[in-house]
Amino acid sequence: MRALVCRALGDPTIPLSSQASPLFIDEEHPRPPLLWPDDVRVRVRAVSLNYATLLSIKGSYQEKHKLPFVPGSDFCGIVEEVGSEVSLVRIGDAVCGLGDIGSFAEEHVISESKLWVCLLFFWIFHTLKYHNFFVFFSWFKFIYSLFLYSICFLCICLVTIEFKVLVLFS
Repeated sequence: MRALVCRALGDPTIPLSSQASPLFIDEEHPRPPLLWPDDVRVRVRAVSLNYATLLSIKGSYQEKHKLPFVPGSDFCGIVEEVGSEVSLVRIGDAVCGLGDIGSFAEEHVISESKLWVCLLFFWIFHTLKYHNFFVFFSWFKFIYSLFLYSICFLCICLVTIEFKVLVLFS
């Protein structure tokens, strides 16, 4: 699993290609386990980079995280796995969430109480894709991708007021 990892506190604007960068992309980051019965595993599709995230990478945020850590708090994605006591979301649901850290990865595990189900028509459209109605028409896939990212963009804008930059994981 790929993840953006903060290995040291420092300036997050230093390019990832530089050895001085506090961030790096870990191609073999371990999958986070479902630790509690109300945990949900989400395939992350979009995350926002906000001021609190930048402060946590710099080490200036009021909550200090143990190094190394995966930054990122708010995200949108598709539910992939649910704990035994999860009742509000199902596998395949489109959700957005707000956690403490860890969303700058391909998968994120978070408590069900920190998730919101996205709009019903988005879920219907996503479900249709997996029933192979759009497999034979590549332009439908293109439209689906635009639709997915625009809905995620809108959900993230609603979740965070400090929206700065949208980072997409494909």
